[in-house]
Amino acid sequence: MIFDFTKEWKEEWGGAAIYKDETGRYLKRMATPNTLMIIERKNSQRYIQYINNLSQGKKRYMLFAS
Repeated sequence: MIFDFTKEWKEEWGGAAIYKDETGRYLKRMATPNTLMIIERKNSQRYIQYINNLSQGKKRYMLFAS
């Protein structure tokens, strides 16, 4: 589960949650403000994409639960 508490965020700023399975396929999910995402993670790894300089110092507030 991913809880996203960020009020304003643009996809071009980065910070997406990326899930990769054992075959190398990946799923990129960009959460939207005040949402809950439930993702089934079987044999996968989770990464958070870097936040780039276009965000101009803005921060993401997310809670990951297994």
